[in-house]
Amino acid sequence: MKTKPLVLLLFTALVVMFPQAHGLITPGTYDISLTSDHVSVNIYGTFYQNVTTLPPLAFTFSGLNSSTLAQDLNSSLQQLDPHVWVRDPVLLVSSNGTLLTYSLLFSVFGAIHSYPGGSSSVDVDWRSFNIQEDIQVNGVYFNFLGKHDLGTSLASLAQKGVNPTRSITVSFKLGGTRVSPLQIQTMAPSLNLLDFSSLSDRLDSWSQGFHIDSLTTSWTKQTGFDILATTQLTEPLGNVLTIPEKATYTLGVTLMVPGFASLQGNLIYFGTNILDILFAAVILATLATLLVAFVADRRLTQVRRFRSKPK
Repeated sequence: MKTKPLVLLLFTALVVMFPQAHGLITPGTYDISLTSDHVSVNIYGTFYQNVTTLPPLAFTFSGLNSSTLAQDLNSSLQQLDPHVWVRDPVLLVSSNGTLLTYSLLFSVFGAIHSYPGGSSSVDVDWRSFNIQEDIQVNGVYFNFLGKHDLGTSLASLAQKGVNPTRSITVSFKLGGTRVSPLQIQTMAPSLNLLDFSSLSDRLDSWSQGFHIDSLTTSWTKQTGFDILATTQLTEPLGNVLTIPEKATYTLGVTLMVPGFASLQGNLIYFGTNILDILFAAVILATLATLLVAFVADRRLTQVRRFRSKPK
């Protein structure tokens, strides 16, 4: 009978889809905040995939065993800004083969410049750093997803999409938009977790906001990738089975500086005196508006009195 293969494939599909039944994977965060003399960077990443089975992984780099990580970070950041350097990096990674989470924390020095009067500036050219070294523990990799099992599996699925058969077809979406299998084949080898080069866009293209409650200015942006591969299997009896496979890794990026800030390229000017100037400008603008309204009202009153006089 033909029922066994169908039941087996249906069971496989349910197993593949099961992790998604527990809810959406929480997006990660990439937070950049300023202290008096350095920049704090806190990155919390979450990568989920059911395309293949990744090797289990759990390790911590901190203190004495983080020297190689510090070298990789310094090399990556200094390619974008030779005046900055990294201190006290910490990296924690955990993976069960489907869900990988990590925390990368470090401090950036040499980016903040202070001026007389209380204002400062920070150069954030380095925000789009890309660690171009793989990070391995006991032969198990962390950073270069595209050069190992995930990239190989995606390329294999894409090949089926390029050469579909009467029984198997594969389609792809990237960020919800339909893309070709050839685009996935090109993209797959370059999937790195610690590649933030997409953040090199001009800051004035990011979303900006001023927060009156905390007196801070922020810029926000999304980065990462979201790949959906949909395989359709057509059985001899005509039954069509759909199997979705995902690889998703998204980060909400927030750059936060104290006070009201202004941009000059990738240089951000901020500080209390700039905030005072802003409030003074608002007050002056309000007074000017009131003065104009007062003068206009006086003139209107004079015109009405003139017109109301008996001739």
